[in-house]
Amino acid sequence: MQRIIAHIERLLTIHDCVVVPQLGGFVAQKIPAVYILKEHGFKPPHSEISFNASLTHSDGLLATSYIQAYKVSFKKAQLMIEEDVDEIKKSLNSYKKASLGVIGSLHSGESGQLIFSPGKTASVDALHYGLPTFYFPVLPQSTMVDESVKRANDSDVFYVPIHRKFIRGVAATAAALGLFLLLSTPVKEINNSAYTASFIPTERSILSPADNTANHTIADSESNNIPTVAEATVNTSAPQSTLKPKLYYIIIGSFPNEQQANLFIADVDQTIFRDVNTVVRDNKHRVYTQAFDNREEAETYLATVRQNEKYQTAWLFISR
Repeated sequence: MQRIIAHIERLLTIHDCVVVPQLGGFVAQKIPAVYILKEHGFKPPHSEISFNASLTHSDGLLATSYIQAYKVSFKKAQLMIEEDVDEIKKSLNSYKKASLGVIGSLHSGESGQLIFSPGKTASVDALHYGLPTFYFPVLPQSTMVDESVKRANDSDVFYVPIHRKFIRGVAATAAALGLFLLLSTPVKEINNSAYTASFIPTERSILSPADNTANHTIADSESNNIPTVAEATVNTSAPQSTLKPKLYYIIIGSFPNEQQANLFIADVDQTIFRDVNTVVRDNKHRVYTQAFDNREEAETYLATVRQNEKYQTAWLFISR
């Protein structure tokens, strides 16, 4: 039983959900940071493990972990998982309890239902390692008053003496500067066309939309002194879609990194699946045999893939 517990602990550090066939699924829920108002404390984000007894269909993660660890076939890995699950059930039948290490423990209720008690989640909190709960009390408001503000009164009036000679000197300087700028700037006719930006050249070739083989030329208009304006028509009748179509991937394996995915692809028979590749979502490298844009075609092909004993746990992944 310790064998399957070790695999579940390792997979929960990588994946959000690990399904144990014929038992249930263990889910790692992300809990955001919390501010404690009364104590002025900050609790860092963490993960909590829960158990869902309705998740009994294998997702292939546990079997893949057995295959990589013990170098066995998929069928042998399934038999090993069944043996470990039987030991957990025997413990529940005999002692009404099965310990799952740091994950927690399972209890058998009065009506036969499974009750999960979570344990320490430090092993699945690698992303938040070293973030403890800390307290930061509010500092008291300062009662110090600026002495300069205290001495200031509304009745205080300040007089700044300004001599008339100073004002006359400033006015004379401004007048002299304006006269200098007026006399130093040459005034002549300016060709406005030389400083005007044009979006349309004086001569260009335009392909007529009515005849793709005919070329029409806009002649130079400088000889007639009449400006020429070319109007470009834009087809706005066709709606432009910004939504990407859904793609349906037939997944035969899911891995935490690209290296493991490539090793898995190397073992796939290329004569059966020629288009095998990987799709990366949420830091998971999923190996797929083929992608479709039609769900019915994807489900039909999925049923064909599952006929292969090695890929009975293949599943459908939908993405945009």
